[in-house]
Order: sequence, then structure tokens, then C-alpha cells
Amino acid sequence: MKSLVENHYIVLLFFGEKNQLHNIPHSDDIRSALNLHNSKDVITYLGIPIAYKRLKISDFHLFMEKVTKKLSGWNANLLSLAGRLQFLKYTMTNSIAYWIRGSILPKYVQKFFKKIASKFLFFGDALTGRKLHMVAWVNVCKPKSKGGLGLHSILALIYGFNCALILRFSNLDYPLAAWITAKYGNPWQSPSRLVSPLWKAICTTADEAKVNFSFVDNAVKWKGLNKYNFSNFMEGFYYSFADCQWANSVWHRKSVLRYSVFGWLALVGGLKTAVELSRRNIQVDLECVFCHNAPESISHLFFDCNFSHSILCNLIPAASSILLRPNIHQLFDWIAECPTYNEQTKCFYYLITCCVIYSVLSHDGMPATRGLWAAGSCNRTLFSEPVASRLSLTFCGGGIRVHLHLLAVVGCSLGLGNLCFGITGWNALLSSLKTFVYNRIHVAAALVGCSLGPGFWLCGLDCFCSVS
Repeated sequence: MKSLVENHYIVLLFFGEKNQLHNIPHSDDIRSALNLHNSKDVITYLGIPIAYKRLKISDFHLFMEKVTKKLSGWNANLLSLAGRLQFLKYTMTNSIAYWIRGSILPKYVQKFFKKIASKFLFFGDALTGRKLHMVAWVNVCKPKSKGGLGLHSILALIYGFNCALILRFSNLDYPLAAWITAKYGNPWQSPSRLVSPLWKAICTTADEAKVNFSFVDNAVKWKGLNKYNFSNFMEGFYYSFADCQWANSVWHRKSVLRYSVFGWLALVGGLKTAVELSRRNIQVDLECVFCHNAPESISHLFFDCNFSHSILCNLIPAASSILLRPNIHQLFDWIAECPTYNEQTKCFYYLITCCVIYSVLSHDGMPATRGLWAAGSCNRTLFSEPVASRLSLTFCGGGIRVHLHLLAVVGCSLGLGNLCFGITGWNALLSSLKTFVYNRIHVAAALVGCSLGPGFWLCGLDCFCSVS
């Protein structure tokens, strides 16, 4: 067996700060004995810089440039708002979570990531200049049940990592845990001034999450659970946040992210309406671009405006029976409290509401600076009142009665970005209906529901049974 030989090009040697301060003479002897003459203050292991002292901001420049290149590439120009949300969730967040496990991110670096992530999400360009942000990033980085978009903040990731470390140090018997316990003691004790910044952060997290830790049989458990995962730590971090009443209406189990995200924007005040721009001293015409009868605000556009209200009533005919024109909150409450709607019908009407919001914002009459300003690959299509009125038609023939407003969601399932595709496909089916055999109508009606995805499979079966 050949003897192992050290590689002097990849092996580095560095001494602690105390050794350099006291100028211990044996350091040169150690270098000579090991035949290692490369000495650095900072080394890189698995892509993460490691040093005996606090890292500088310059040590994170490579990481910052790497994340910026991902967000400023060609992806940003081809992704919709929902696509960019998923891109952030599965790329940038995972990269930050990896670095948190090996280093302490300075506040400047954390602020930098918040800035480029917000620009990328809402404007599609991480390197753009100063822009008007309607929603604070802290409100974006909340669970969907708390009124956010489901992204984890950097503080939440640090909280989860520290909780995992506390449980490992307390329950696992290995030398590193024993050394940390002997040197620092238990994380619920007040740390001294001379401890490392990492241990101070762990002690801070232990104090914040002490109500979630339980001591059972000389073991530390998270809320008494024998098994835990990272989502349990996230629940503990956001536990004190208030629940959002309309979260289940936007993020129901049949929701489509492409449309639900614009429903979320309308509910949190993230749309650049004329009233909101005027409040920020931006001179714009306050008149509604659709009805020209009132100032353009979120409550007016959805659904006090004649244009949007006519679309809503054609898609949901029962909404015309509401005494006063509802806003989004009132419409969601009306759908939820309607005793004749089952759970599937409610989810369908929730989705229709978000689709109407998307369609109004993508209308050609809406100025580009106030509509889908972060459109990416979203198409600005015409959703005119005559086209919307076709959705209220019903087809009668051979005892079959199929409501055309169900077909509006075909456009959602096909991912073409607007409801007009579904309307066009249904009109084509009506125009060629005379050439179809009666049984083929059954199959077409069933496939329409099935094409909407697994969530609307039951809707297709119901439609098929009703015509058979």
C-alpha cells in the first residue's frame, strides 16, 4: 500500500487569533515540521468561508454575486409573478439556508438579499434602480395562513437552524456536543461577554423558543414530539403572528398560484391604483379607466366598478343578487356563508374571483404602470364586456344543460394566462356541435372537468353524470 503524501497546494494552515497576539514562537516550528508554509486568515470549505475571527462583508461578495447572477439572468424575463415566487422559494432561500449553517450573515448581507429578492419578485429585475414597493418584504415572508406568500425570512431560517442545533447538542452523545456543553454550558443560561457570536445567537433562540422545548426522561424534545422537522420550527417562529381570515379563500386546495397571487396582492394593498399613487404624491389621473365614474381604488375596481362587476356577475350569476356591490372581503364571506354551496363549489368560486382580478389587471385599458407591472411572460389580453357576457349563456339540447361559466377555468388549467382561451375553446365547441354525436358530447363534458386538474376531477364526473 502506497503511503499517503500531503498536497501542499490544497492544504492550508492557520493559527488562532490568540496565538498571533501572543506571538508564540512554536508556530514557525510547527510549519517547518509539517512542511506547510501556506498560512491564511480565511479558508473555504464546501464553498463557505471559515475563519477564527468574525468574517468581513468582503468574504461574502462571492456568495452575493452568485445569487445576483441567478436572479438577473434570462429567467427573470420569462417568468410570471408566480414563477418568480417559486424561483425564489427553491433557489435563493435554499442557498441562504445552506450558508446559515456554516457562517453568520452580517446585517448588511441580510439587507442586500431582502432588497434584490423584493425587486426580483415584484419587478422581475434584481438590479433595477429605486422602485415603489407596495408591500413590505416582512409581510411577504410570512406563511400563507398568516397573510404572506409562504417565503421564509432569513431570521426564520436562523431560528430553525439554531433550534435544530439545540436539540442535537442536548440529545446526541458525541464529542462535539460534549465539548460545547463543557465550554459554554446549557443554552438557557445567560451567556458571558466572551462567548462566540454563534453561541450568543443560540442562547437568544433558546430563550425565545423555551415554551416549545420540553424535558422528558433526560431528553429535550420539541413540543413533546419524538420526531420533528424544519416545518415544526417554522410554526414555532410564526406562532405569535396573527392568523389571516381570508387565507383559506385565496389559498384553498384547488387554488392556482398564477391567479391567487394577484388576489393576495389586491387584499394586502399591493396594487398600484391611482388612489394609492396619489397618496404617495405621484401625479396621475384619479378617474377609473373603465367606468370613468369614480376614483380608481382597490375597493372600486373590485367590485364597485361596472366593468368588473359585470364580469363577476356573468361568471357567478348568483352574485348579482347581493344587495350592494361587494368588495373582495365581502364576496369571500358571502361565498363561505352560502348554505347551498358545497366545498368544491366554494373553491371554484374563490378561483373565479382571483381569475377576474387577474383579468381586470391585464386588460388593455389598464395602464402598464398600474396593471401587471411585473408581467414577465404574462400576456396583456382583452377581456371585454361582450366576451364576458358570453359566459352567462347556457347550452340546451337533448335534455342537456351545461353552464358555460365552468369552462372559464379551462384557460387557467392550460396556463395561457387568461380566461379568453377557455372562452374561445368553448365557442369553437359550440360552433361545431352539430357535427358531434350525442355520446361525444358526454365525453367532451367529462374531459373538460378532468382537464382542470385533479382538483376538478369530481366536477367532470358530476358533469358527465348529469348528461348521461
